[in-house]
Amino acid sequence: MKYIILLILFSPNALLAQPKELINLEKMLISYKSISYNHKFINYNPFTGQKGITDSAKILIQEYENIFNSQYLISNNRYTFGYNGKSTFYINKDKKKLIYKDVNQYNDLMGKPFLYFSITWLKKIVSKILVENSLSFISSGEMSINGHSCFICQIHLSNKAINNEGELVASKNNNKLIIYINKKNHKPVALKYYSNKNIIWDIHFNNIKREIFNDEIFSYNSYLNQVKSNYSYKQSLEEIQQERKHFNKKLTNSKSKNWKLPSIVGDTVELYKFPQAKLIKFWFPYCTGCIKSIPIINNISKQYQHNLKVFGIEFTKNDSSGLHQYITKMNIEYPVLYGGNKVAQQYNVNSGPTFFLIDENNIIRYASEGLQEDELIEALKSILSNH
Repeated sequence: MKYIILLILFSPNALLAQPKELINLEKMLISYKSISYNHKFINYNPFTGQKGITDSAKILIQEYENIFNSQYLISNNRYTFGYNGKSTFYINKDKKKLIYKDVNQYNDLMGKPFLYFSITWLKKIVSKILVENSLSFISSGEMSINGHSCFICQIHLSNKAINNEGELVASKNNNKLIIYINKKNHKPVALKYYSNKNIIWDIHFNNIKREIFNDEIFSYNSYLNQVKSNYSYKQSLEEIQQERKHFNKKLTNSKSKNWKLPSIVGDTVELYKFPQAKLIKFWFPYCTGCIKSIPIINNISKQYQHNLKVFGIEFTKNDSSGLHQYITKMNIEYPVLYGGNKVAQQYNVNSGPTFFLIDENNIIRYASEGLQEDELIEALKSILSNH
């Protein structure tokens, strides 16, 4: 009998299956149906630990069940995102331009970086965590964050991960969520998400308040008098295509400047040292378009290897830290150069992937923001047809 009692007392799941701090947090989150708060997020490179995107905004949420069935407004001094349960919109405040579209699925929503780890996201995941038997909890003391005395609750996710929609999914990584909970009012103050001991997200919440909102503030129609132009999402894509064509025309038929960059294998690459045509891809880790283009550029590099040199230039980092692992993981087969920020500026590169096709005389014959495979192949064949 004593053995059985000891087993119950020291079983982690029995002791911490429902930590008091998390239960109080869940009660607080459930009680707030309509809220406003200040939200700041910092995203990190999972391989290097290097700080990536940082942003902040004020968020208003009129919640029903989850984000998809909610209404929200996300705003700072540069932009506004909104959703009224039917349509979503984005306002560029500098250009005074509004883009809107109907919502049929979660991926249609605008402003998603602020929806990841939002208060609504947190409410959803805390409820799931409290009933998930495979997780372990550690209450690791107290600390002050942003001037608030907080409980620290660590959730070891074992073979689970949390996706962007707040769902627990299978994972091979060792993931961990740490939630910092205000001791006085049980409100969330911050949370950190780790994968294999590397921090991925650092989120801070401030000034969380109950609010009552007029539904009109979540509709793009309420902001039409504040902008100079408004487009449907389809029209905005057409405008982007026009801007891309202008980008192409602006740079083509001009001579590329010479440059030197270090290679991931340890040597230095100089543009003018190669007498054949060159295909340059500007990219950065975890850029969706960059990843999608990898197998296509691998094939081009193999198919035209005798009269074309292909180089991938990473233009957001000053060193090669983390790139070896990333290149292996993503199966990048063409040469990779790094420290390319200044070179990217020479080519007016602002996004990835961006491509330049340079002939044997170092004249830019083709340029494209994003991969347009058919156009690129046609331009390649045109340049190489004389060889």
